[in-house]
Amino acid sequence: MNLSNAKSVDKIINFIEKNYYFFLIIILSVSLFNIFYNLGSTPINSWDEARHGVNAYEMIKRNNYIVNTYAYSNDYWNLKPPLSYLSIVLGFKIAGFNALGLRLFSAVAGMLTILIVTIFVLYNYGKIASLISTSVLTTTSPFILDHCSRSGDADSLFILFFTLSIICLTLAKKNILWFYSSGFISALAFLTKSWHAGSIGVIIVIYLTINRSMINKKDIAIFILSTSFPILVWSLLRYSQDGFTFFKNMISYDLMARTSRTLEGHIGGMCYYIEHFQWSYFYWFLVFTSTALTIITITLPETLTSDDKNYVLCTALWITIPFCFIQWQKLKFGGTYSPSILQWP
Repeated sequence: MNLSNAKSVDKIINFIEKNYYFFLIIILSVSLFNIFYNLGSTPINSWDEARHGVNAYEMIKRNNYIVNTYAYSNDYWNLKPPLSYLSIVLGFKIAGFNALGLRLFSAVAGMLTILIVTIFVLYNYGKIASLISTSVLTTTSPFILDHCSRSGDADSLFILFFTLSIICLTLAKKNILWFYSSGFISALAFLTKSWHAGSIGVIIVIYLTINRSMINKKDIAIFILSTSFPILVWSLLRYSQDGFTFFKNMISYDLMARTSRTLEGHIGGMCYYIEHFQWSYFYWFLVFTSTALTIITITLPETLTSDDKNYVLCTALWITIPFCFIQWQKLKFGGTYSPSILQWP
């Protein structure tokens, strides 16, 4: 490499690192603009945003925050636990019964996700990596638009919990409390978007299979307790309202039917989710792929620290497991679940 070019690159890197907070403020300002600008002005989408809004509105009117209803009858189509509805309820109470109230906490969750990733990457991998990570989330349109940060859907809150759970998992080797926290937060993800959280469980199981020496039976027992307790509390409260009816529909329709065949007019060929990259993630996917190939071909495995290998493992599972789930479903059954299940870092 030309020495003058190397020095120029070093100067650029040093300049960016010295002015890290200046660049960070600019990127975060763009994030705030992208997420919050005219948040309450755009029309409410008929599906699924409006349905969530009705569920939350009727919860307030009925003063029942366990059972979601539609037209004041128990809703057995929108078969999610209540956490996402409760965030909309809080938004309605703060901003009123309008589009802003409907979307407020989706926007807050989206912004929190960006901030959490920014801080985590900063303290673990430095200022340049932090700025890149923040830029990726700020400029990835599906994260902002597709049933997510600017929509009154469950996805933005789910992504926040998904991200927190995996970050806690990457820190589990440093302190076992992070491991327990990962389980507890994955339970919150389930209480937000139901079976979508299954991919988190698979990631944790594979991670523990590879790192069996890091935990003992006591740790597993505490992890199971911290994960199951929030779900058990909700299950008992829900059972007290309508018995097993809701749970039967959760399994038969929201899990088995949705993952085994096409429902409700969903369309898309066998390569639908692969094509989704081209539509929405193309440029950042090129950056990610080229960077990953460079690391694989240039960086020798022995130069990676234990923390580096741990982070690579968690990130690789975070990327591949959700995609493998939905692509396997597409190839085997031809059905579609939701592109928003692609919850990646």
